[in-house]
Amino acid sequence: MIDQASSPGVLARAESALEPIADFAEATGRFVVPLPERLSWDRTEWLSRPFVHLRVDGRKVSVRGLKAWFGGHVIRLQSLDAVDGVFAAWAANDDGVEIRNDRSGIYPLYYFAGEKEFAASPFLLTLLALGAPQDLDDEALALFIRWGGFIGDQTPFRQIRALPPDCRLTWRRGALQVTGGMWQAAHREIDRPVAIDGYIDLFAQAVRRRAPRGPFDHPLSGGRDSRHILLELLRQGHVPRHCVTMRHFPPRPNTDLEIAWELAKAAGVPHLIVDHPRSFVRTEVEKNLWTDLCTDDHANYMPLARFLLRRGTATAYDGIGGDVLSGVRDEERLKLFRAGHYAELAEHMLDATRERVLAAILRPDAYRRFSRSLAVGALTAELHRHAHQPNPVGSFALWNRLRRSFALIPYRLYSSVADVFAPYLDRDLLDFVTSLPAEMLLGRQFHIDVIHRAFPKFAHLPFAAGWGYGPPRRDPWFMRRFAGNVMAHVALRKSAFLRRAYLVPRLARRVWDGTDGVRHYFPRVILHLLQLEAVSGTRG
Repeated sequence: MIDQASSPGVLARAESALEPIADFAEATGRFVVPLPERLSWDRTEWLSRPFVHLRVDGRKVSVRGLKAWFGGHVIRLQSLDAVDGVFAAWAANDDGVEIRNDRSGIYPLYYFAGEKEFAASPFLLTLLALGAPQDLDDEALALFIRWGGFIGDQTPFRQIRALPPDCRLTWRRGALQVTGGMWQAAHREIDRPVAIDGYIDLFAQAVRRRAPRGPFDHPLSGGRDSRHILLELLRQGHVPRHCVTMRHFPPRPNTDLEIAWELAKAAGVPHLIVDHPRSFVRTEVEKNLWTDLCTDDHANYMPLARFLLRRGTATAYDGIGGDVLSGVRDEERLKLFRAGHYAELAEHMLDATRERVLAAILRPDAYRRFSRSLAVGALTAELHRHAHQPNPVGSFALWNRLRRSFALIPYRLYSSVADVFAPYLDRDLLDFVTSLPAEMLLGRQFHIDVIHRAFPKFAHLPFAAGWGYGPPRRDPWFMRRFAGNVMAHVALRKSAFLRRAYLVPRLARRVWDGTDGVRHYFPRVILHLLQLEAVSGTRG
């Protein structure tokens, strides 16, 4: 358990202990929490991670944990009052606590508040270990099991919230004030060639602001985002020790390995491949714990995160916000946005095939509790909030999928790395790209044209395309182990949510025949719900 820290001098300021935030970060120092080799739901283990916990006891406020904490990084801009970066911070004293985060709310931080008690931590499970209310958020979970993530400030728990973007939070003796939220992007009228040149210049500036501060290895896929970062780093004279590419779990193919290898070779950078662990299920279970039960994705990044830890990587770069904000892949989604058909758009985003599976694998009372109508209602309301943005598709992705799910890769899985930079989220670049009309960004070609114009020498190298970058990879023995491990988790725990009698024989069939049909039972949803029951004390 963390001992209560003494208050540094920066906390003595009369107005805000967190301003200027760059000075606070320098005075407090950054907390780096390495990804453990093994993870479990052990309350003592989670209480060893950063938190602040305040209680009102008569006229006194007791403070437990860290009185001052800073996570992430701040970049000082030329303007004396302007900063950039991805960060969150708190400062507490015997009267209360104040918290703030970065402009886009990318750094994960959670809190719960009551009249007599307040707690905050970058780790949601730490709040549960502190005794946070465990009531489940039915609406949030109804959407999660259909969409794979949370929207807005929701978490699996009704009384635990994520900080909103650009947040200023204070809690003083039971009085809670929270401000913040997404900002309105400007509507820019600009020709496409001018937009491409503007993107090139602003991205170069973003990388200059984020020069590596120590030895670094660069995660490289077959896509656009990591390639653009690599080539700009090289142009500015920053050469990584290695480019690193993950080998995916079956059935996802590994054709992007070849593309990444060809690019690294052409760039003159050594290339390494990080293999996946033997057990997907163990990796998925540990990933769920480390990412706060807030995403059903990203298990593939666990071995890469541990590789960066073993290598002692001081700086890493992540492509969050690249293709997602510079391309609109689903034209139908944009049409429904423009027409104002938000409920129809919500239905369009929630897969009907998945619905049939959920109806089969969930117990009837759980299926009614986490109903599709709840999910559609929550998603419809959130979609409506983005209708006025120049690119409503990109805006919805930024403030939800990127902020609440994708951000957990660089700012949770890579938590052992001191500096994790996200150049696509640079303040000036983000203001620019979010102001572009969605119609200019249809498809994936805009970012491709940016890269080819900036780096014509590498234009002959292809990009990976589509999920998995090729046809599914068959591995019967892997699928047998996979199905068997999922079946064991289902069989050994009586679940309040899952139909064990339905799932066990069907998973056993996959153990026998080794086909990848187990994927159609959504094992990530199964494992997530089982873990959620375990940490929340839900009984079957």
